[in-house]
Amino acid sequence: MRTGLRARDTLGVPRLPGLDTRPFGRVFACIKDVAAADGVAEAAAEIASDSGAALHLARVLPGSGGEGVVADPVDWDIARRAAARDLEGRAEGLPPGLAEAVPDLAIDVLSGLPVPALLHAIAEAGADLVVLGRGRSRPPGRPRLGGIARAVAMAVEGSVMVVPSRPRPGAAPGRSVLVAVDGSPHSQAALCVARRIAGVRHADLVLLHALSDPTLAFEGPPDPEDTALRARLRERNARVARQRLELIRPVMPDGEGAVGSRLRLVEGGDPREMIARAVAEEGAGLLVIAARGSGRTTDLSIGSTADYLLSACSVPVLMVRGRVGRTPEQTRARVPRSRRPARGVA
Repeated sequence: MRTGLRARDTLGVPRLPGLDTRPFGRVFACIKDVAAADGVAEAAAEIASDSGAALHLARVLPGSGGEGVVADPVDWDIARRAAARDLEGRAEGLPPGLAEAVPDLAIDVLSGLPVPALLHAIAEAGADLVVLGRGRSRPPGRPRLGGIARAVAMAVEGSVMVVPSRPRPGAAPGRSVLVAVDGSPHSQAALCVARRIAGVRHADLVLLHALSDPTLAFEGPPDPEDTALRARLRERNARVARQRLELIRPVMPDGEGAVGSRLRLVEGGDPREMIARAVAEEGAGLLVIAARGSGRTTDLSIGSTADYLLSACSVPVLMVRGRVGRTPEQTRARVPRSRRPARGVA
């Protein structure tokens, strides 16, 4: 007889590929015409360098038709050349050595409705990681993804990295990599990517298990038996989480390039808020998460925890989704048969 509880409680050492496995083959960065987009270009170049992946910088110019047909070819050509020069300038303005570490860098200017144009270009390029920027939002203090970034993040099949427009106030950029794990297959894929990045960057790797408080159904105030049951569940869940973290220890990257690694368990609150708080406490420069965790909801492309962290975290968030390591040719083969948006470079 199959039981979900037993399946979730089965513990074992994760089988992860070696550190020489490239998690991504092509990184596609959506670059807006704003100063804050420099951070998006730099983050995309760094993750491409970490993975030995090609880099694709793209911008969408507005078109006048639903298929992206521009009204005035002369105006379009002027705008296209200006956008291409701006993208080239951002590539040239990357920190010394970073652009040279990227094996292939392409620039593309698209025209049309932003979401369809980007989705088609992403698939056509065979990109398995999309990098998006997250601008300032209103009201202040409640950042969220914009409509275009959210639509793209929800629709693409591969992984997504969201880069906030501004760093944490008064804080220097961190170098440690924090990865959220919960024992699910999705989080094991995130651990694989985080381990590779930490090793290449010679950075600390922090494995974080955020354990929510168990909930019970009540009708009225809880009685002593309910309180005791909750305490036993809390103790049991923490014990299983600690065992899971200890089983992961053998695959930690000590001695293989990383400066060090740590295991951390936090409990007693909302997992989303606990992870965000741990990022600040650890001084992390990158948060790696899975698109979905161990929850039962499987019909969403992005789980609630990932959605919150992509929208609110103070550092770049890399959301791992789909099969890590798919080649550009495999991804490109999934391009939908539709009219291509207008495009071009200088």
